[in-house]
Amino acid sequence: MAWGVPISTCMGVRQFTDLDAWKLSVELKRNVYRLATIDAVRRDRLYCEQLTTAAASAPANIAEGFARFQHADFMRFLRIAIGSLDELENHLIDGVDRGHFPASEIESARVLKRRSAAAVASLIRYLRQSKAP
Repeated sequence: MAWGVPISTCMGVRQFTDLDAWKLSVELKRNVYRLATIDAVRRDRLYCEQLTTAAASAPANIAEGFARFQHADFMRFLRIAIGSLDELENHLIDGVDRGHFPASEIESARVLKRRSAAAVASLIRYLRQSKAP
């Protein structure tokens, strides 16, 4: 709640799927899932699992935080989402180091990661500036 009004009303958001941060992180997740279909990645099962788990973590944490209805709880999950995005970027770079794909292959995912992290950071700033319930 902000100023006694539910956060969703202040933000024009009714559900977590309306959040730009969530939408961008889902777009990133789908991009990474496509990378995970590359034969070299699929054969490296542990790496593939780490990659896809990290990709799924950010939107899941955004969704879970949204459902908490408290600014502090929501921000905690948003910070976890940012950590997951950084972890994902590390796994993408590791995939290049392992020879699973060229650096050019992950550039669009890295751009989406930066956009996702920026959207999450903006949401955290909004929550900090608005009055907590």
